[in-house]
Amino acid sequence: TFKIFNSLAGLDSGVIPDTSYVIPWDSVQRGKYAPWHRANSMKSAFKYSVVWYYQEVARRVGEQRMKKYLSRNNYGNE
Repeated sequence: TFKIFNSLAGLDSGVIPDTSYVIPWDSVQRGKYAPWHRANSMKSAFKYSVVWYYQEVARRVGEQRMKKYLSRNNYGNE
């Protein structure tokens, strides 16, 4: 899934220093899955597929830098 690539981009760019880095939950309810309704580290976000965590990682990496990672790695349709 894209969370693997997104994790690598976050770590490589330095916006996420390591897999224990916690992003606070923004208090937005997204369904009924409990792990999505709390602060998560990258490790827990990966385990529970916490979509909002990876959306935040992508925002922090930034559109231009993410495009470069995608192109450099020939990922998907870029």
